[in-house]
Amino acid sequence: MPRIYKSEKWKEISIKGKLQFRYAVSNLGRLMSFNKRIKDGRIITPGDTKGYKVFHYRTWVKGKINYHHYFIRELVATAFLRKKSSGQNYVIQLDHDKSNNRLSNLQWANRKEMIENYKKSPLVISARKKLNEYKKTQAGPKLTIAKVRELKKKLLNPKRRTLHKDLAKQYGVSEMALYRIKRGENWGHIKV
Repeated sequence: MPRIYKSEKWKEISIKGKLQFRYAVSNLGRLMSFNKRIKDGRIITPGDTKGYKVFHYRTWVKGKINYHHYFIRELVATAFLRKKSSGQNYVIQLDHDKSNNRLSNLQWANRKEMIENYKKSPLVISARKKLNEYKKTQAGPKLTIAKVRELKKKLLNPKRRTLHKDLAKQYGVSEMALYRIKRGENWGHIKV
């Protein structure tokens, strides 16, 4: 018999496929398998996929094994939370902790709300800072759109007397880059 906390509420969940056990999820984000009564069940430790808690299971259909998975946060939200609108298809974790699947930390969201929540994540904020610091150390692209137009005009001019080698040196690129620009492999979307 599992240890059930006083504030913990359990609800049976429906899972597609014919399974050996029935399953329930709690408002604290725990998962349990049981036969007849929830209180006689067994707590299941969910798998971990990139920090998210996941319930993996398999079904047999006509001798073929099918693998399935559910994110615990989605099971908890489906069992305990009502969607406020039909467009809310995503479950977000308010504290940005992937393993915290408590009901108080979950909320249904539409795509826009999910993206806004994602942008506020400490991991995303620190990654952006690192990317900005890295960008400051980089020189950036050698050619701008204006320079590419100017270069293409020179390359496509039949009366051109400047050698490719000299043009490459003048614009700070390799001769191969010039040939690729001329053929349209590089910067092909720029028209002259």
